[in-house]
Amino acid sequence: MNCVECKKRDKKIKILQHQLSIFKQKCRELQNKLNELIAHPTMLAGIRGEELIANIAKAARAKQGAPYDIKLKNGEKVEVKFSKITYPNRTNSKRWVWNGITGERGDKGYDYLVLIGEKDNEYYKYEDDNSNYIFFLLRKKDIKQVIAPRGKRGYIFLNILPQTTRSPYGKKLWEFKVSKEEIYNFFENIKVTSQKVRANSKNGEK
Repeated sequence: MNCVECKKRDKKIKILQHQLSIFKQKCRELQNKLNELIAHPTMLAGIRGEELIANIAKAARAKQGAPYDIKLKNGEKVEVKFSKITYPNRTNSKRWVWNGITGERGDKGYDYLVLIGEKDNEYYKYEDDNSNYIFFLLRKKDIKQVIAPRGKRGYIFLNILPQTTRSPYGKKLWEFKVSKEEIYNFFENIKVTSQKVRANSKNGEK
């Protein structure tokens, strides 16, 4: 092997070593993120809810720290909250709890709120049997009707059985329950309307 070939080989080795170093760093970063999610299951559940609605709406998720989770094609913003089934005070009753509805200062800037609850098939047979989740869809102006006025961040809790829900806030929230098909149709209509608006705008410029 001549000197020229040796130099080429050494150069390739250095490049591969540099790339390997970058990949190792990325692996460490991803492992740290994974460890954080494993340590905070609520955060992981929240991300799952955001991804679910973002996929349904075919819209982009917001950057971390934004006062909303998803921005729709028409510019409207959506906040998504996901809740697993919880057992309050170690009782047999089951409920969902959605935290941080209004944000730290009560100034979250979104137009729609989607609440997603984990479904409990063994405990209650819901009308919408085609989905693993229960959905509630509210406009921002409707939130005051269903949120318990405790603290600035605000939270919503709901018994998973509508017939045993006693809180006036909970009873009102059940009026906003929608099926999986209704969620799909809602965001599909927004997408179609947005496409029509853009098309009309382009036609007007001609």
